Amino acid sequence: MIRLGAPISAGWNDPGEWATRARELGYSAVYSPFNGDDPRANDDRTVRAFRDAAEAAGLFIGEVGVWHTN
Repeated sequence: MIRLGAPISAGWNDPGEWATRARELGYSAVYSPFNGDDPRANDDRTVRAFRDAAEAAGLFIGEVGVWHTN
C-alpha cells in the first residue's frame, strides 16, 4: 500500500490535534512535526506523545528532519 502525506504546517497545538489535522487532510503518512534542531526533538516525552498520537490515528511518520546545513 502506498501512503500519502505531507508536513502539517498549521492548525494544531498538540499531538492529538496534529494527528487529527493529518487525517482530516486525508493523509496516512506525515513528516515529523519538528526536526533535529528543534528542542522538542530532545524531549523523550514529547517525541513519545507525537508517536503515540500518530499510531492511534493510523499514521506513519515517514520522514524525520535530521539533516544539517554545512
